[in-house]
Amino acid sequence: DIHDANGITPRDFKRFIAAGHRDFSTGEQQDAEEFLVYCLQQLSRKELAVKPSRGDPTSTLEFVGETKVQCGSCKSSKYKQQLQSVLSLNTPVQPPTPEEQTKLSAAKPDEIEAMRPVCDLSTILNKALEPNTFECRCAECNMPAVYSETFRMGSFPEFLFLHVRREYLCKQTYNTKKLDVFVDVPDVLDLGAMKGTGPQEGEKLFTKQTTESSKPAGAAAIPVDELAFVQLISMGIEDGPAKWALQNT
Repeated sequence: DIHDANGITPRDFKRFIAAGHRDFSTGEQQDAEEFLVYCLQQLSRKELAVKPSRGDPTSTLEFVGETKVQCGSCKSSKYKQQLQSVLSLNTPVQPPTPEEQTKLSAAKPDEIEAMRPVCDLSTILNKALEPNTFECRCAECNMPAVYSETFRMGSFPEFLFLHVRREYLCKQTYNTKKLDVFVDVPDVLDLGAMKGTGPQEGEKLFTKQTTESSKPAGAAAIPVDELAFVQLISMGIEDGPAKWALQNT
């Protein structure tokens, strides 16, 4: 009986907090980051509803994520700022080739440990500072161009949740899989290079405020959200499948 226990089990906690949620209330495997964000949202709503005078306890985790997209042709830029509670970073490790996967499947446990790649968290952070690029037709100058997208933090939280993404798209099966990789975490992590600056004086900004997104160069009529497109590309999904997914959802 959970009422007589000193605390509750993880299963009971999940059943309680996910009650009524279409996905999390089921027994199916779910994304840990999405569940964490959902828990924080529920905690914030419940606490503010009961005792609004105490403020939002999850505000110590919040920061402003700043995404900048710049056209390589006309050099126009646009910024998107969004309040976030988790900093998600991709793992810069190449997925195993079919030959390597075959070797891993036949390897013994101690051999698998020796073959498992190792990545330092500082390396992951430095990789996140690099811009993602993709080709499209610029919505500002209406010319084929290469867009670059960079992510920075417009503010820093008191406590930071870091989520290292290990998912990748298997090109053979088009299924999502996870990298088997060790991540070394240093005692001190310098986030100074992640600090965003926002629009700078003299910087050319997009002037066309339109809900339609830029179209990939040479693509037909259906618009593609360039920010969502860059996010899919950063997860290792190739241009074609990423465009198709965005055009059909």
